[in-house]
Amino acid sequence: MRASLKFKLSFAVAALAVTLGALAGWLQREHMSQDYLQLIEGQQQSLTIATADALAEKLQMQLRLLQRSAETLRAAPLGSAAAAQAALQPLAPAQTLFSSLYLVGRDGHLIGGQVGGTVPAGVDLSDREYFRIALDAGEANISAPLISRVSGRPAVLMAAPVMGAEGSVRAVLVGSLDLQNPNALGALSHAKVGKTGYFAVVTRGANPVYVMHPEPARVLSPARPLETTRSTAPLAASPAARGAVATSGGGDAIVTRHYIKSVNWEVQALLPAAEALAPLQQARAAQLRETMVLALCFAALVWACTWWLLRPLGALGRTMRALREGSTRLPGRTLRRRDDEIGDVTREFVGLMQQLRSGTAELEAANRALQHSEERVRSILTHAPDAFVGISVEGRINAWNQRAEATFGWSAAEAIGRDFDELLIPPAQRPARADCLAVLRGAGEGPARCERYEITTLHRDGHEIPVELSLASVTQGDSHVSLAFLHDISERRQAQQLLADKERRLRAITDNLPVLIGYIDRDRRYAFTNETYRRWLGVPPESMLGRKVEDAIGCELYEERRQHLEGALAGERASFETHSVLGGVPRYLRIDYVPDVDADGQVAGVYTLSTDITGQKEVEARLSQLARSDTLTGLPNRYEFERRLQEAMARCRRTLQPMALLYLDVDKFKSINDSLGHAAGDEVLKEFAQRLKAALRGTDTVARLSGDEFVIVLEGLRGRDESQFVARKIVGTVRKPFDVQGRELEVTTSIGIALYEGGPLPEQELLARADEALYVAKKAGRDRFHVAG
Repeated sequence: MRASLKFKLSFAVAALAVTLGALAGWLQREHMSQDYLQLIEGQQQSLTIATADALAEKLQMQLRLLQRSAETLRAAPLGSAAAAQAALQPLAPAQTLFSSLYLVGRDGHLIGGQVGGTVPAGVDLSDREYFRIALDAGEANISAPLISRVSGRPAVLMAAPVMGAEGSVRAVLVGSLDLQNPNALGALSHAKVGKTGYFAVVTRGANPVYVMHPEPARVLSPARPLETTRSTAPLAASPAARGAVATSGGGDAIVTRHYIKSVNWEVQALLPAAEALAPLQQARAAQLRETMVLALCFAALVWACTWWLLRPLGALGRTMRALREGSTRLPGRTLRRRDDEIGDVTREFVGLMQQLRSGTAELEAANRALQHSEERVRSILTHAPDAFVGISVEGRINAWNQRAEATFGWSAAEAIGRDFDELLIPPAQRPARADCLAVLRGAGEGPARCERYEITTLHRDGHEIPVELSLASVTQGDSHVSLAFLHDISERRQAQQLLADKERRLRAITDNLPVLIGYIDRDRRYAFTNETYRRWLGVPPESMLGRKVEDAIGCELYEERRQHLEGALAGERASFETHSVLGGVPRYLRIDYVPDVDADGQVAGVYTLSTDITGQKEVEARLSQLARSDTLTGLPNRYEFERRLQEAMARCRRTLQPMALLYLDVDKFKSINDSLGHAAGDEVLKEFAQRLKAALRGTDTVARLSGDEFVIVLEGLRGRDESQFVARKIVGTVRKPFDVQGRELEVTTSIGIALYEGGPLPEQELLARADEALYVAKKAGRDRFHVAG
């Protein structure tokens, strides 16, 4: 049974409606899924950040409390265990924030504490890093998670130095945070993310461990790599952190993280995917049902409308069938007056029938037009700009226009009737042109195609002429007659040869320049590369042609150059410098992108030139180093010191953290020069500079002004006394004997200290205060320091 047009069209429209409805529902569902997932991830990340910030604030509050407690012990007697135990009694309120408090002597042994009311014997903490930092550097700090030697439980320990009146460390006050105690991190292990999610805390570094985990047995055990992935940005804005990951209990989960810089920990929140996505799955199922119902209802409505609209086609078909059977009645006026496609078809059909009835007159007119067209074609061929040659089935010339006469030197009367091969094809080339000549003679299979060939022909005087041959054919009975158009390409061949010579010379020049030269088209593909690519990159230049820039040079180098390349493709010349490793050799390059603008003002591509400026950069770096450093000691010179002092005072004014300027010189340095010579004096200065650097932090600045005068900039001081602690350390370091030219030499130094806590004080005034303090120290007997009032 044949399906009608009504059925086919109705079915197609209905199927299309159902498909579009399903597609629209699917797209809406996907957008809803993405929005929901972003919302869940954003909320969880906010919770993670808030939890991490609260934990960081709690740790810092406990550390500050421990420092204040240590300060209250500054004047307390600690000579015996009983005295130390008594000194700790006023600190009982701090016990509420720590699992235990205890005092550790300079030798690392406990001298007092609140651990079950007794002090464990035999506990040695001298090798603990947190104890050494507090004792040697005088800084309060928080330890990495470890097993406490005092309690034997997982703990994090805070240490604060107990300073003496003279500025030295008397003892170390240690506060213990039991990792499973609700006052520390134990409470966080019971916190929930959603209904079934949980929090975990891990350390950062090469071997991360759990600081807190809902499973107590996993505390201080190696953390799983998946759960220590770093992430501080919301997941909705960080595609690298998205997606479900495996949880410790099996299944998938959404993980968010936040880094606590002060302790190098990472807080993780894990929410099982099943819980997070349950509402989304329910909404998807409901939406799918509603979408299918709407699509089916719409399909039924379309089916009914299509069937009703196509009823007139049946009437038109019946009328056309009657006309074919001999009726002369045309379709009725009702169909012809319809203002739609059916009415258009009906009117066109009526017009066609009327044209058929007057077909004889129109056919005669067409014959006359055909004759006129043939005459016009004959005139065009006669005066065509290309030589036109007609070849019969036997291979003889039967048409020869004026351009053929001018090109080959034969008149039409002389050429017509002659064999095409003998007249125009050189004898030596006839075997190679056998296939082409067979087509010209009409001996090939089927009509000759409109293809172009380049062949060599003969002039009447015997010289050869390169021509471009275009073939066509007409059918005569059972055979084909070929039509050939021959265009003299002598001038084009000369131009091509000239262009090839120019390109060869240009290639020779570019291949021998020590510059990477290339051309990138508007599709960002290499269209030219010179031989320097092989020498610098070890890549054959021809292998880069046609390749995308990103594929040829790698994603990293491409991203460095992408912005400049886009600007050049937009018509703006770009020039920039970069550092790259080409073929294993580090180079500084100056890269120029020059737009290739065509006659229409459009950018056709970009010329690229990469020049090696490594030598120039090395000279510049050396000159810059010489301009900023002292040639004898390698320390910053006066010029560099003045710049750093200006920046340090600006930071002090901005952060309100005090700083200090120390002015030093070598006591009785002139006598060293006079007695041992300038070479020995230079050795003293170099050793003096090395000892200063060894006694300071990496963030401090030490510079040589001139002769034996040195300056030190100390930033980020926690108190006015800290600069004196550093000065005392330097004086002691310098006192150790110097080994100068094989002999021990006693050397001392005097130091002047000027403090700065912000305010409108010029740099030179601060330097003058430190200089005056140095003078006071020298006047008081040298080998000491003095703080400016």
